[in-house]
Amino acid sequence: MVLQPRRLGAVAGHDKKADRLNRDGGEHMNKTGFVAVVANKANLTQAEAGRLVDAVLAAVTETLACGEDIRLTGFGSFEVVEQAARTGRNPRTGQEIAIPASKAPKFRAGAALKTAVGGTSQEG
Repeated sequence: MVLQPRRLGAVAGHDKKADRLNRDGGEHMNKTGFVAVVANKANLTQAEAGRLVDAVLAAVTETLACGEDIRLTGFGSFEVVEQAARTGRNPRTGQEIAIPASKAPKFRAGAALKTAVGGTSQEG
């Protein structure tokens, strides 16, 4: 299932010049646009909001790198999932290759976030 991003022009404080088209033809917000929205909502300067966004992203990265999960009630949770070793195929040659086990970050949206973007939440 491919989720189509919502149009961002209606977001207060959103800089339409920061929009870019993604591969699916939909719009997405880049970091500059996100910093502008945070600055507007928190009544901060662009520089302060930039440092705040950088600090939050660094904290999420460092926490996940230590193997810890982050749970933000209503918004969602970040966790590290282990992917088992498996056998794959080289698409060019068809030769089997061994893909080693790895860890990957995963985000699961919370009920309030799902409701805000028009999705359904499954509680229970």
